[in-house]
Amino acid sequence: TPQRLPSSWGMSADTLAAFDGELDELARLTKANCKPLILSLTMIAEESSRAAPALVQLLIKKIQRTPGDKVLTIVYLWDSITQSVGGKYRDLFAKELVGTMSTAFAKAPATV
Repeated sequence: TPQRLPSSWGMSADTLAAFDGELDELARLTKANCKPLILSLTMIAEESSRAAPALVQLLIKKIQRTPGDKVLTIVYLWDSITQSVGGKYRDLFAKELVGTMSTAFAKAPATV
């Protein structure tokens, strides 16, 4: 179930749940065909910057729970949001960078 968001964040629980569902879809894609969805999710993140804390936590949980052979596409989204949107997202991601990326790379296959 999606977490409750303060109304001041401008993102409904349904929208957060939809974003979560799209992250599941992203984890199923390969590097070759994930770019359109990454761009779409990056735009949603930009439009929902007031909900950045919830979206960042959602991405971190998704990285922790996604199988190693699928985690890289979620990391690509993290990178896209950080570079394209920046601001609040960059600050929030920076606080979690070492732990989350260590988890992601420990899970990733050796061929990555």
